[in-house]
Amino acid sequence: MGRYELVNPMSLFHELDRSFGKFLSEGNTSTFKSDLSPITNVREEKDYFELSLDIPGISKEDIKVELKENILSITGERKSKYKDDQGEFISQGRFERSFSLPKSVDVENIEVSHSNGVLDVLLPKQIKPETSKVLEIKTFDQQKLQN
Repeated sequence: MGRYELVNPMSLFHELDRSFGKFLSEGNTSTFKSDLSPITNVREEKDYFELSLDIPGISKEDIKVELKENILSITGERKSKYKDDQGEFISQGRFERSFSLPKSVDVENIEVSHSNGVLDVLLPKQIKPETSKVLEIKTFDQQKLQN
């Protein structure tokens, strides 16, 4: 009589699941990542606000900073090719951040700079001179009310 081996029909799926899980755990997920999320710091000083975004590997030409209706939008895209012993790879990612600016920002004098993988946005505050006015105290005239 022949010998029969019991086969679990799900064993192939379990094997695929183990193999795929191993592939992901070895750090291969970076080739699939398409969106970036840069670390952003916001700081307020007496005369200005400052936004700093960490965007290493993104050149100045791949960044767009736009101001529309008091919303500051910053978009960027990283494109890089690299080669190792396993082959040649293309890595890319895109980010978009929007900030609603306070009314105190002087939008005509915003400055943007890019250096060493950091984008800095300087948002100066409007200088409003303190004004004071002495108000005249009027006398209430009873005769005008009777007419």
